[in-house]
Amino acid sequence: ILGSGNLFIKPLLGTTYYIPVPIPRHAVLAVNVEAGYIHPISGSDLPIFERFQLGGEQSLRGFQQGAVVPVHPHTYQVFTDEFQRILGGNKFFVINMEYQFLQAGPAKLLAFMDVGNNFHESQSFSFQNVRTAAGMELRVFLPIFQAPLRFIYAINLHPIQPIDQFGFPIDYLKEKKSG
Repeated sequence: ILGSGNLFIKPLLGTTYYIPVPIPRHAVLAVNVEAGYIHPISGSDLPIFERFQLGGEQSLRGFQQGAVVPVHPHTYQVFTDEFQRILGGNKFFVINMEYQFLQAGPAKLLAFMDVGNNFHESQSFSFQNVRTAAGMELRVFLPIFQAPLRFIYAINLHPIQPIDQFGFPIDYLKEKKSG
């Protein structure tokens, strides 16, 4: 209708559940679950910029923004297109668990664990070989910003070194053990 050459569907689902915890006072256990899928219509290709890439404070903490791309499970080789560009996934899931246990004025201290992965079209959706990180976060709510300042320290529980189609490591996708 609008003249686009890209035809696809991209449903996204997400929910967050908060569970009050009596000890310590005002503690909260929060569980966030997100999933998505993208599928081309009428045999068209998926645009590279519409594919899923995870990482960063809004999906998988402890990973660089957009650095979690689909890899072969045993070799950690990335998927590329005919122009040798690294591809994101066509499906993903993320589970974020937080235990907010200390609140002092505008600051909250919490422990977290993030689990997730994304998958190439040739891969099936699986809870094996997931990317996981755990750590601590301090959120300070300042009215002037209308958003929290977030100080995150995360430990990557299984860092990997993605490699390109020729077997060379891709330095900017290398996962750090902590940060």
